[in-house]
Amino acid sequence: NVPVVYQEVDPAATDYTAAVSVLMNQGCDVVILAMNQAPLVTAMNSMRDLGFNAKCITSYVNASVATLGALVDSGAVTADRPIYSTSWMDATTEQGLAEYSTFAEVQLAWEAAKGIDASNSYALNSYAMAGYVAGQLFIHGLNQLEALGLDLTWENFTVAMESAAFHIPMGGDIDYANGDRLGVTALSLNTISLEKNADTGYYELLTVSPIMGMDEVWATVG
Repeated sequence: NVPVVYQEVDPAATDYTAAVSVLMNQGCDVVILAMNQAPLVTAMNSMRDLGFNAKCITSYVNASVATLGALVDSGAVTADRPIYSTSWMDATTEQGLAEYSTFAEVQLAWEAAKGIDASNSYALNSYAMAGYVAGQLFIHGLNQLEALGLDLTWENFTVAMESAAFHIPMGGDIDYANGDRLGVTALSLNTISLEKNADTGYYELLTVSPIMGMDEVWATVG
């Protein structure tokens, strides 16, 4: 019984005043921004310029300190207009930190073997982490294939991938059993700090909710 107001926008536009005005006039108190970085900035700036204060939620593609920190600097994100982003990785838990440490060790070792200076490491790069997870997922499939004693074919690889759930390093689980192709369904929720860290001089992504699957989310809000 929650009323929902939809507004479609042109991702190439530089002003979303009309769409934001509709949401504002309808009294929306939460805005889900299904868009990537450039349109997100446009939307948040339009909300700022109209004085529209609502809680904002966006995708993990925008879970970037650089992107969200710039919105704090511009006054588009404030205490009255906070923004939350989902994430499929979380290294703040004990398990997540241990799994991140394993990734960082692998990444640094590969870079050292390639003669890449540690100051240019990708050990903190989210895209490098995503690549590492993809590699681990592929290896998981090969291990399951071997465990089942099957020849390496696409059909058998599918069977192998459906035979056991995969734990995402620094994340939740993916289970392809019974033809399920939903991919990642467990996410955490983050927000951007409104002040820079005194020691690092950077904004920080703060964990609001740890990685949870839909069953856990419904149990929490129900």
